[in-house]
Amino acid sequence: MYSCICFVFKELPRFSLMYYVYVATNPSKTPPYIKIGYSRDVHRRMQQLSNSDLEQWELVYKYGYNSENEVKCMENQLHRAFVESNCKNSRGCSSREMFFASPHHVNEVITTQCLRPKKQCCKSLPL
Repeated sequence: MYSCICFVFKELPRFSLMYYVYVATNPSKTPPYIKIGYSRDVHRRMQQLSNSDLEQWELVYKYGYNSENEVKCMENQLHRAFVESNCKNSRGCSSREMFFASPHHVNEVITTQCLRPKKQCCKSLPL
């Protein structure tokens, strides 16, 4: 029988050499949407988003991966999984990384489906 263990990292040292897929929300956005992205330094990325948007983005979940190739692959899989919820070209939302979805739904997809970077996906991604 196959079993899968999925890890969600709430807080890890910022000097870590890992890459992270993150799910963030901005409570001031109406209608509410989430951002699914990746970064080596999620804390700094939240600051960048908040400064550029003049609103405070809040980290809800982050998931650690060992390589940039894996994290890009994982981010792409999540974007494809939520493609029907993408808010691109909606009023006030122009990014392909923004979705009308619950951050908890993203977490459920990752943890219950044990979503992992797929070899065929990861091999085709440039570093």
